[in-house]
Amino acid sequence: MTTARPLEVRLALGILAGAAALFVAIALVRLGEDPGAVRFPIILGVLGLLVVATLWLRWRAARAVALGYATVAVLVHVLIALGDLPVWVRAASGVLAAAHAYAVVLLLTRPSTEHFARSTP
Repeated sequence: MTTARPLEVRLALGILAGAAALFVAIALVRLGEDPGAVRFPIILGVLGLLVVATLWLRWRAARAVALGYATVAVLVHVLIALGDLPVWVRAASGVLAAAHAYAVVLLLTRPSTEHFARSTP
């Protein structure tokens, strides 16, 4: 029998999945300007969705992997926000950096820690 996921875990799942999809969507909108700018967002988006899947399945190392992924994503988005890109892309990356940072905070809360400590797989 599985226990219900705490709100913090559900929010982190939603944030990580939504941020991955939004990053790919931003890259697809910019496809006309820079065709080479799509590969990295797609790779990072797929990795984000894999991290979300591991969190959903409650693998024992899922929380640590998600924390690592979200930390790297924060750094990537901060670098994009500080780069020489259109203003709307930099603003969106700033929001995505904040979202990933919030996902890190959510995954470090006590309910999240206890939820993944009880994982059986």
